[in-house]
Amino acid sequence: MIEQDGLTAYYSSNMRFKDKSENSADEFAMAVVTNLYIEENGHLPDTYKDLRYDYGLPF
Repeated sequence: MIEQDGLTAYYSSNMRFKDKSENSADEFAMAVVTNLYIEENGHLPDTYKDLRYDYGLPF
């Protein structure tokens, strides 16, 4: 788990920062899931649907 101490109030009061933080979190999650796919299957996924099928991604 990655924690951002001291940013809770700032995060909730600044919508621009919130959007940027959430985009960063989404990008990090996609990198982790993609690397997991590569580790388990030995190659990059052919399509985004492969990741959704294997890991149930909501987006």
